[in-house]
Amino acid sequence: MNILKVYTPVFIRNNQLEESIAFYEQLLGERSDLRFSYHEAGMEIATVSSILLVAGPEGSIAPVKEMKLALLVDSLNEWKEELVKKGATILSEPQEVPTGYNMFVRHPDGSLVEYIEWVNEKVAAINLIRDE
Repeated sequence: MNILKVYTPVFIRNNQLEESIAFYEQLLGERSDLRFSYHEAGMEIATVSSILLVAGPEGSIAPVKEMKLALLVDSLNEWKEELVKKGATILSEPQEVPTGYNMFVRHPDGSLVEYIEWVNEKVAAINLIRDE
């Protein structure tokens, strides 16, 4: 049971995505390695290093705008069990998303955190960034 990556979410409007990707690439000295459209949620998602850019109209991003962290983990089900033992509240059961599976959890301190388990084949299929 491991945390593979910790992302800090940054919420922006769709028309800010290109500019934000460029800014964080320059700031962090790394290229964006994931970008995809999450049509069902009305969002565009991109990552640059440990920054998770979540772009969309206010109505789409409002439900998750309170999120403090997004944690990429190796086993969502194991984390769910452990989090419940530690007093966290599961707000949404593990569900399928474009990159694999996720769930939203309220930590005992009140923080809203997204837990994500990637399915590599799904990530490769939807990622708009291709290795050159």
